[in-house]
Amino acid sequence: MSELKGKEYIINDLSKSIFYYIKYSYSSGPSYGIISAFSIDVMNIEEINRKHYITQDIYYRVGYGLSSKLLRFEKGIIYLEMEVRRKWEKSYNAAVFEISHCWKKEHPEFQEAVACKVYVIDSKKYPYKRTLMHLGIKPGYDGVKGILYDSKKFS
Repeated sequence: MSELKGKEYIINDLSKSIFYYIKYSYSSGPSYGIISAFSIDVMNIEEINRKHYITQDIYYRVGYGLSSKLLRFEKGIIYLEMEVRRKWEKSYNAAVFEISHCWKKEHPEFQEAVACKVYVIDSKKYPYKRTLMHLGIKPGYDGVKGILYDSKKFS
């Protein structure tokens, strides 16, 4: 569990890949803060990954040679795992930009996201990693990249 800071309180239930977000607001008063209202939003990571696979990922796999899946979403940051395949000819930076903006644009759950962290697996450079993934073995990451979406949210 994390502390009551900012506007979100996050309870992680990693055994089910579900994250509960409790949003709260303080009543107007001294600095002691009383929770006056809250709502609970449940995010099922597996369901979002399935929806993304059907609607977007299939096109990126076939057309661009990129594949991605959601690892988690917490404190306004989207965490993704991305596989770079044979068709992709640009840099990791371009791939991260393309995939992270696709996730933010296509999924209403992430409209308020401020950043995205992407773990890159390069099966173009290391073809054996694809075989490991098909066998259910998680290969090491070849890169970690991040992107900030909109600087206006920080003002």
